[in-house]
Amino acid sequence: MRQRPGNKEKSVDKTAKERQTCLANELTVALDAMGGDAGPEMVLKGVALASKRHPDARFVLFGDTVILAPLLADHAELAARCELRHAPDIVDPDAKPSQIVRRGQQTSMWQTIGLVKAGEADLAISAGNTGVLMAMSVLQLRTQEGIDRPAIASTWPGLERES
Repeated sequence: MRQRPGNKEKSVDKTAKERQTCLANELTVALDAMGGDAGPEMVLKGVALASKRHPDARFVLFGDTVILAPLLADHAELAARCELRHAPDIVDPDAKPSQIVRRGQQTSMWQTIGLVKAGEADLAISAGNTGVLMAMSVLQLRTQEGIDRPAIASTWPGLERES
């Protein structure tokens, strides 16, 4: 990760201790349910898998509730742990970050990140347009002092577990 000494951007208001307390209690995950090539069906399959691995996690899914509600109904075991929030727009996979960040506040991706900014979620996940995701994240969440680029987290599958 490249650092720039003069970067004076402010980080999200939560301190490290507040984040640890939050993670020790209940993890709230904000999800862009409309992002990605496989669609919301695959996102819900991922939520089902994550809910088994993290029984204390709560999920907030952003997207078109007309599409998401019936899909969630197919996963009755998730009903108590998932909340749907309507976001009327999606980020096109070919969209340029400079275009979408100016008028993308109604997208599922923007609203997913916004939940973290508001302190209502611990993390945001999207399988959508990576360039737009990074731009929206920096605009809404900023970066920590001395860091001028956001990081992309990835999971490496293994034979017995992921790391």
